[in-house]
Parts: sequence; structure tokens; C-alpha cells
Amino acid sequence: MKTSNYILLSFFIFLFGGITLLFVFSKSRSGDYSGANFKIKEKKLSSFSVVVAEPGANLNLNNGDQNKMTQSYNKNAIPNFPPFIVRNDTLFVSPVIIENSKEPHLVPLTEIFCKNINSILAKEGATIYFNNFCADSINLDLHKVNLNGNIQKMSFITLNAKDSRLYLNGGGSIEKMKLQFDNTTLYMTSENGIKEVFGSLNNDSEFQGKINGKVNLYVDQLSRMYVR
Repeated sequence: MKTSNYILLSFFIFLFGGITLLFVFSKSRSGDYSGANFKIKEKKLSSFSVVVAEPGANLNLNNGDQNKMTQSYNKNAIPNFPPFIVRNDTLFVSPVIIENSKEPHLVPLTEIFCKNINSILAKEGATIYFNNFCADSINLDLHKVNLNGNIQKMSFITLNAKDSRLYLNGGGSIEKMKLQFDNTTLYMTSENGIKEVFGSLNNDSEFQGKINGKVNLYVDQLSRMYVR
């Protein structure tokens, strides 16, 4: 099987895995109001503009008119929020700890609503979702991370990523994108495209997406760029 086929297969595995995870989360929302097996808890958060996803954390980031965190949980389990702290304008979030769960196969997804985020640092094994996300500019530092983003509108996004798999979709627009990739793939399905892309792809990295304007992207001999 060709390398591109393996990459495409991994993309669909991650995509459908993400859809399944979000389906479980959505069912948890309806369960909260119908008295089913899932419920939602909420906590208000103090102001922050930086998010640090600790190793193994699963986060769904949303724009909101207030800073808060919600956590879905099975009512048969102990409803623990993930360990977190807000310090020096930074929200640090660790994986959820579930004890005595009757459904240990479920992956808890923490949803974060924020007024303004300009930087995200995600560590090994973390999974990050954007949900119709809007921002003027944002910087993402990712190490061994899966990211699935639905971007509505963004002026400038910087992606510094190593050993990561990134998928950006939705009908939104991105004005400018800077990429610094090491063994990282990025798939973009938006039909609006990007007006400017620059940076570098190194060590078996790959970019696939639509670009409507300038391209100044260094691609080493092991990496690939496919522009629609």
C-alpha cells in the first residue's frame, strides 16, 4: 500500500474516532436533561488567554461569553473534573480521573468555553478539538498530539508541531498561516482556502489543503505539499 494511502486511512480512522467521541459527548448533554445515564457539570473559570493541555488530556475548545469548563460523566461514576488550575493568565488542564466507572472504555471529553485564547500548548497524547472557533490570532505548540479543528474565522494561526496529526475543516476562512512541522501532517478540507502560507515542512511532514494566495513554504526531500 502506498504511503499516501496509509496516511489517508489514518485520517479517516482519526476522523471517525473523533465523530464517535463527540457523539458520546452530545448524548451526555441530552442525558443531563432527560435523566438518562449521562450528566454535565459546570465550573466557572477565572480569566486566561493561554491553555496548556497536559499529557493525555482531551479538550474541546469553544468561543464563549464567559470562561467556564463543563465535564460530561456517567452518573454511575464519580463525577470528577480534570485536575486544573489557572495561574498567570494560563489554564493548565490534565486528563480526567474516573474511579469506579462501569464504562471504562468511554473517553471523558472536557469542554472549555473561553472569551479569548491566543496560545495553546498541547503535550504528548493530548487530543484537541475546536468547535466553530474564531480568533484574531493564535499560536499552537503541539507535541505528539491529535488536533481536529472546525475553524470559523481566523486572521493568523501559527502551528509549531512535532509528531502530530492535524485536521482543520469547516467553512471558515484563514488569512495567514505559519507552519513549522517535524514529522507532522496537516489536512485542510475547507473550500475557502488560505490567503498566505509560509514556514517549513521537515522530516516526513505533509500539507494538504487549498491556498488562494501566496506560498512560501520550504519542503525538505522527505516531506510533501499538495495544494488544491
